[in-house]
Amino acid sequence: MLALALGHSYTGNQATPKMVKSMPLRTAATQQTFTSPEKYPYLEVRTTLQSTLPYAEHFHAAFSFGLILEGGTCFTLMGQQRYKALKGDIALIAPGIPHRCNPLDGKPRSYRMAYFEANWFAQHICAPLGIADVYAVTQPVVTDAALYAQGVAALEAYCKGEDGAEALFVGMFTRLQAAYGCLASITEADHKADLPAAAANLLLTAHCTTNSETCQPDKYNTPDQAPDHAPVTSLAQRAGLRRESFSRAFRRTAGLPPKAWLHCLRLEKARALLRQGKSITEAALAAGYADQSHFHRMFVKFYSVTPGCYQRGRSHSYNTRK
Repeated sequence: MLALALGHSYTGNQATPKMVKSMPLRTAATQQTFTSPEKYPYLEVRTTLQSTLPYAEHFHAAFSFGLILEGGTCFTLMGQQRYKALKGDIALIAPGIPHRCNPLDGKPRSYRMAYFEANWFAQHICAPLGIADVYAVTQPVVTDAALYAQGVAALEAYCKGEDGAEALFVGMFTRLQAAYGCLASITEADHKADLPAAAANLLLTAHCTTNSETCQPDKYNTPDQAPDHAPVTSLAQRAGLRRESFSRAFRRTAGLPPKAWLHCLRLEKARALLRQGKSITEAALAAGYADQSHFHRMFVKFYSVTPGCYQRGRSHSYNTRK
């Protein structure tokens, strides 16, 4: 497990960045807070207020537990399933599930997302509930005022580093599962059906960490150039398919094109390194980005926050603004 290095939070008003390809120009400042409780190294909490920022399709290695504080959001899972989450709703996304979250009707929304390290969640939430390590979220959006209030209290306690925060969250999620059955074990047959996506993820991960073309710094500056094509071509050859056929099959099973999946893997690695206190340059190089502007563009595209703002959330101790 990658421990979060510091228990600090940062709140800042982000200026409008330059427009990124396929992303609309951002015209309003957004207040964002990142909190990594030192007492709870398996957790990261992101609070975003009055945001109209969009997200490209991406995934997290962690279990995502969200609370909609104001407004509403529309999110898509695996490129197909669409859901609306409004003020007072709870949102749940399993690890590794590609998703895109955008403001409802273009109006600002405020939310708090908690990212629980997958192994911790499996051991402390799934196992006591009789849920297997391999599971699915069967109800991504829950509307329940009492459970929502308990979730708010649990995350607030987590962010303050209070002793009883974990017990509050575990108790709340136990009641959530009892009432709605939001998590369900994936059967062996279902798991076998998911193997193409799992195998592709493992192949890409292995390729990213062992292949010199990918794990060493890019010699190119745009995501459309050779470094991202090289591993896809290699994987297609190992699968005995043409690159185009492999890409289509990968998207159907994994929910993202292989190039986007590779970027997510790289950026998740970079985020983990930033949480450990590495510099932006060190994190970018280790994740395969030699060009800082390329890394910056990809980070903003997938996470709607700059690497600098994300890093400062762990290198300075600022109080969260009320």
